Amino acid sequence: MHKFYFILVGFIMFSLASFSQSAKIKNLTQYDNQILHFGYTIGVNTGSFHIRFVDNFYSLNEVYGVEIKHHPGIHMGPIMSAKLHNQVDFRTQIILTFIQRDLIYSLAENPLSPNPTLYTHTMKLESSFVEFPISFKLKSERINNYRVFLLGGINSKLDLASQKKINEEDMPKIRLHSFDISAETGMGADFYLDYFKFGVELKFSQGLIDMVNRDETEYSQVFKRLNSQQIMLSFNFGG
Repeated sequence: MHKFYFILVGFIMFSLASFSQSAKIKNLTQYDNQILHFGYTIGVNTGSFHIRFVDNFYSLNEVYGVEIKHHPGIHMGPIMSAKLHNQVDFRTQIILTFIQRDLIYSLAENPLSPNPTLYTHTMKLESSFVEFPISFKLKSERINNYRVFLLGGINSKLDLASQKKINEEDMPKIRLHSFDISAETGMGADFYLDYFKFGVELKFSQGLIDMVNRDETEYSQVFKRLNSQQIMLSFNFGG
């Protein structure tokens, strides 16, 4: 799934850049003279975790392994950009993100047996984030009707679904903390069209906080750290 996003954004940027490079007339010639810009973003994403198991993982009785399953998600929200320099913008956003990450546990039915029987149990971790990313956008010189750019910043997230009631049929299930902070990097291109600026960007997010809300079960105790990861492919209008 991650390779698909990189291939897709590369294809879109190459196609639009080729089109813009052949244009003879510059669009939106006064656009970059404005200090503030407002816009909107919408896109798709996929989430994961970076797992560090406890040192005594193999001495635990019930849990024999944990794998991650990725699901596609969506995100959307407004953008505000402030021009600091011809090639540097400060950008802030409010993004609503829907995402699901599954933890697939390999468990022992008879853990005390020398040859335990294993089965799998899937924990579906659904999140509805309100995100508040702030970033600096380093832009190239405008080439005809496009620019390329790099992004770097930090994102604070609040998971509105983290404390919802767990259905009995979903048990056992671990809980995640509702708040997270992540470091973000990205790249993309802006295209100056006839009536608005259109951007394509690919961003990677690495969580900095251990997200496990620990209880007294092995399901949470197997993790030394569980950090969130996310890849976002965004389509920006204005901003």
